[in-house]
Amino acid sequence: MLKKNDISIKLNKIYVDDINFTVNKNFQPIPNEPIDLKCSFKREVVKIDDDNAAVIISFLIDPAATKPFYGSLKVVGLFELEKWESSPIKKDMILINGASILFPYLRNAVSSITCLLDVPPYVLPVMNITKLFGDDKRKEE
Repeated sequence: MLKKNDISIKLNKIYVDDINFTVNKNFQPIPNEPIDLKCSFKREVVKIDDDNAAVIISFLIDPAATKPFYGSLKVVGLFELEKWESSPIKKDMILINGASILFPYLRNAVSSITCLLDVPPYVLPVMNITKLFGDDKRKEE
């Protein structure tokens, strides 16, 4: 039986595919009022071949008058895992571990970019990837 400890996933390449951030010039801060950016995330896996897949995680802040900035960012990781679609454990390695590996790069990019926007930098919190993308609910079913 295949065990997680027997599987090795390899990150071959990582890159930012899309960056789009804009300062909201109409934003009027309310003193002592916290700003709720309500960001959203998306994850996608694209099969390259039997042993390779691209994992894409995206970050989005929708434009609204109550936000100092808005934008999006997409990070892509090219992963190698032999016959990754052949078992649920291998699929989870690509899906969950791939996104977990990419998330710190996404956090860093969002912080770096917002630091350049003449607004206080936005630092994404550390997140549980299985909860963020609903994988914990999928496992319970």
